[in-house]
Amino acid sequence: MSVTLYELTLGIAIVTVLGAWAHRLRAIDRDGLIIGILVGVLLLLGGGWPWLFIIMLFFTASSASTRLKYSYKRSIGFGQEKGGARGWKNTVANGGIAAVISVLTLYSNSPLLPAAFLGAAATATADTLATEIGLLSKTRPRLITNLRQKVGAGTSGGVSLLGEITVISSSLMIGAIAILLSVSSLSAISILVITLIGGFVGSTFDSLLGASFQGVYRCTVCGTITEASTHHDKPTVKVRGIKLIENNVVNLIATGIGAVAAALFAILI
Repeated sequence: MSVTLYELTLGIAIVTVLGAWAHRLRAIDRDGLIIGILVGVLLLLGGGWPWLFIIMLFFTASSASTRLKYSYKRSIGFGQEKGGARGWKNTVANGGIAAVISVLTLYSNSPLLPAAFLGAAATATADTLATEIGLLSKTRPRLITNLRQKVGAGTSGGVSLLGEITVISSSLMIGAIAILLSVSSLSAISILVITLIGGFVGSTFDSLLGASFQGVYRCTVCGTITEASTHHDKPTVKVRGIKLIENNVVNLIATGIGAVAAALFAILI
């Protein structure tokens, strides 16, 4: 989708103003703001306003879910750092794949690209909201690689009924918005199924990576199991996983898997 110079200028202005507002509200830090503007411009250049709107919707929903009972999440060691402000790594992890797909549309009009974008967007939204809302579950989550094993809230690879319901509803929400914005020429049912499959597969793969390879640490002060390399301002001790595979790496891979899953389903239909 081509955009005029006026639309591009307007888009940059809108993304910058909204980003600055989010920065003022401490929803995103300075580096996250810069990368967020870049991602927004790339989305506008390739996918146009509908793609940009969907990713902006993701960011708004994720920021709101992060701040939901934030103090409680921090008390158990799993709230976002820096007051919930998301940095450039988080921005790349959740929006990077969508931005790359958008750039590809400048060179190809393949109908698989919108499907892949929706899969990536659904995964980012579903996984983030499921994580943030799942932390508030009244029941203990279970390890996805061994569903008989209960784990603590926020444990990498842990899944709960509340979290899975959030995955499904979030994925369908992205599909419904995509239908309203005419992101794809596919039927409404096909779009909903694409986002559902993309979001579910991507989120499930995220949990599998979290349970198998992601670095997990223990606080030397309070004993809390966390994904952070520091807790109570002191270095944590690795319990399992690979140090280089942290949460943002897992998210980036998962959104890519969600994009591929959605594109493969689009081929089938």
